[in-house]
Amino acid sequence: MPSEPTRAIYVRMPDRLARKLDKAAQRLGATKRDVLAALVNDYLDVEGDSLVVGLRDGRAARAAAPEPAGEVLTLEDAGELLRVQASDVLALIEGGELPARLVGQQWRLSRTAVLAWLRGDSRPTGG
Repeated sequence: MPSEPTRAIYVRMPDRLARKLDKAAQRLGATKRDVLAALVNDYLDVEGDSLVVGLRDGRAARAAAPEPAGEVLTLEDAGELLRVQASDVLALIEGGELPARLVGQQWRLSRTAVLAWLRGDSRPTGG
């Protein structure tokens, strides 16, 4: 699958935040670029007039419905997390691309595994 075009961005941030980013990338086993890309993808949506994240007193505050909080996701939860239809998630599962378990008659996915799959990790951690 071809990768999405990229462009360089350069930012200066307080040392405290840069260290926080370093630690997050290390713990996730990801690059800082991937961590920032995931944060922008998950928390910034400026399509149309809607803003998903608003800044209040220097802190980010979600202006939309929160992401599913649990580790175990339904097809619908995974669809919300990936911002696609549940049918698209099912197609990825049935195609063997996205890890999931059939519990009774319903699919369940690990949030950690879905995010690892999204990052392109060959083996999810902790999921």
